[in-house]
Amino acid sequence: MIKAIAFAIFIGVSMHSNANKIFIHSLNPVSNRLAILEDNESIAFLYLTEAGTQRPIKDAVAYSRKPPALKKVDWEKIEQTGDTPLL
Repeated sequence: MIKAIAFAIFIGVSMHSNANKIFIHSLNPVSNRLAILEDNESIAFLYLTEAGTQRPIKDAVAYSRKPPALKKVDWEKIEQTGDTPLL
């Protein structure tokens, strides 16, 4: 995550690519927040920064290049507990 922020110095939209790895960020001029997408060849994370800074305040998995490790999802248990199913 710190590596992602270190590259987020540029203003506007830019892309850094190293083989199959992807790093894209964009600054929104209205909210003054950066959105950063980083793909490490296994999984991609999307980060949202605090307004006017490069400090991430939210993150989420955008996608995975590999299938999930779960063999079977217990949907009844998830419904009973209210837990969020794994990606």
